[in-house]
Amino acid sequence: MKVLEIRLLARKETGIYYLREFSGTAVLETRGESNEYSLSFVIESKPIGAPDISVYLEADPAWPLVPVVASIKHLVREMDRAGKLP
Repeated sequence: MKVLEIRLLARKETGIYYLREFSGTAVLETRGESNEYSLSFVIESKPIGAPDISVYLEADPAWPLVPVVASIKHLVREMDRAGKLP
């Protein structure tokens, strides 16, 4: 299982300055085929340390959920560091 990309990203406005909420579509490659899953995630900035990332998938993928969520969190963290999030 591999997360190829997260596309169609949109930022949702929240009234809390330390929360950033996004929605989009994750493209996952499993067993040689690509599948798309709608998702939303929240990045919570903390005063000390790395931000917390929470991921919510709208449909269960055909793969164990823990490694899928961990891979998505890693990609989100890298996109945030590179400034690729809207």
